Parts: sequence; C-alpha cells; structure tokens
Amino acid sequence: MASKQLKKEDLAFKVTKALIAYGIIIGLFACGHSHNKTESETTSYPNVSVIHPIQQDFSIYKEFQGTTQFTQHLQIKAQSTGIIVKSFIAIGNKVKTGQPLFVIKSREATLLNSIVEGEKLSQMADTIVSFSSGIIDQILVQQGDFVQQGDILATSVSKEFMRIVVSVPLEENTIKYQNKPCLILLPDGVKIKGKVGTSLPVANNNDQTNQILVYPETGDELPENVHVRVKIKERDIKNGIFIPNNAVYSNEELTKLWVFKVVHDSIALKTPVKAGVQTDSLVQLIFSNLNLSDTLILNGGYGLPDSARVNIIHRSQYEKE
Repeated sequence: MASKQLKKEDLAFKVTKALIAYGIIIGLFACGHSHNKTESETTSYPNVSVIHPIQQDFSIYKEFQGTTQFTQHLQIKAQSTGIIVKSFIAIGNKVKTGQPLFVIKSREATLLNSIVEGEKLSQMADTIVSFSSGIIDQILVQQGDFVQQGDILATSVSKEFMRIVVSVPLEENTIKYQNKPCLILLPDGVKIKGKVGTSLPVANNNDQTNQILVYPETGDELPENVHVRVKIKERDIKNGIFIPNNAVYSNEELTKLWVFKVVHDSIALKTPVKAGVQTDSLVQLIFSNLNLSDTLILNGGYGLPDSARVNIIHRSQYEKE
C-alpha cells in the first residue's frame, strides 16, 4: 500500500516538473519573439529626404495694376478761316514733322475759283502741316467743312508721351517708389522696363487709390487704355538664407514655424524659425541659428515628434556642396 502511494507521488512530481519545463520553454520563446519584434520596430525609422539651406541675393517687388495712357494729345488747329478742300490723313496714320495734313481755302477763293479758273486763285489756299511726329488718333473735320481760325481739326499722340498710370492703395507711401526701376507686364506676356515718376495730385474716386506715373523705356506700338501689371522694386536682400517651402512646418493656426534639423545622420531636432520673404518656391529664414552646412528635412517630416530617429534616403538637388 505504501509502495502504491509512493509511485503516485513520484508520477505527480514528474508531471509537475514536465509542466514547469514546458512553461519555461514557452516563456523563453515568447520573450525571444517579443525581443525580435521590438528590435525590428525600433530599426524601422521613417524615410526622409534632406536639404541644405542656400544663400542668395533677392529683390522684393510690389505689384500694382496700371493702364496705358497718353498724357498729352497734340492739337492740330486751323490757321485761317475757310473750307476744308483736301485732307491727307486718316485715324491711325503716322505723321512726320512738316507733313501736309489739310488744305483750307477761304469762302471767297472757293467761290471765285468755281467761276474763274486761274493759277493765282488756285494758290490762294492755306496748307496745314504737322508740327511734330506722331500718330493721328482723332479727326474732327472732313472735306467740305467750314472752319474758323483756331478750330481744332485733329489730334495726334506721340510715343514720347506714353505713360502707365498705376493705382496704389492710399495706405501706401508713394514717395518711396519715386525714381525706382520697375517692370511693366503686358497682357501678351511682353515685359518692358520702366521707371517710376511722380504721383498725381488727385486720388481715384472709384477705388480710392493714389495714381503714380510710370515712364516706359519704349512706347512703341503701345495703344492707350491697355490694362497692365507693374512690378516696382521695393528693396534688395543681400546674402539671404533660403530653403524650399516644403521644408517649413507649422501648427494649424500658423502661429509657430519650425524645421527639422538632422544631427548625427539620424536624429531630427525640432528647430523653431521665423519666415522672412516668401516666393512661390522658397522662404527666407530670419532670426535663426541655422547655417549653410545644416541638414534639414525636406520631405517626410510631417507629424514627426522632436528628436525622432529618421532614415535619410535622398539628398535634394538644392543642396550646396
């Protein structure tokens, strides 16, 4: 009886020992699996592309709307009283100084000439000539009309008086733009250089803007009343530090800006910055301690926490060696 009891206790001991050994094996396997998984997760860092800041000079422009306008229309007047018997011009004609425009005969000479033909009577006429070169933009009389001395017969314009009237908001100080170079952008894409002149003494009543005159370098073939854009240089930036817009991150309110500076080739440090001038592709960094040798994340930084580990897979073409 004692022998049977001993055998049962021995069997129970062996079973318990086997279960303990099995549990230890499972535990070791689980720990090993968990360790491998953690190691795999920690080595799977987000992939990023990086860039170095670039240094360059930059000009800041303000852009305004403008309209082409001839500031002076030259009047062609009758020098005597009589009837227009000949007209040599049409609207759009280019005329030169001394070119005949109209022939005027007095009523008496016209009446006598219809009765008695003679060379002297035919010479009793006044020829109106152009006193300057230009383009005829308006003709107010036609052949057969009676005019008096001093009447305006036509008007002409000259490219020398072509100006761009630019509308500038009232809050802008127009004095700071005077004598500055500018760029005139025509609707067809043509660009003309110009220079800012004086401001007009009367504001535009419709849109409440100041009016300034811009002198184009050439007024050739520029018609009147064409809407153009004028870019006026405001100031120059020397040796500015710029990075692509994609490299700058912000909060939802756009009140805080930062970049990710990569150190030790794998750690992304969140670095606050302030933005200066912005273009379509670049933004200037101001009041920052960054320099041209720093490595910044260009793509892949969205949502990264501070001091996150990253994996650099590409260096941008903006990078300066």
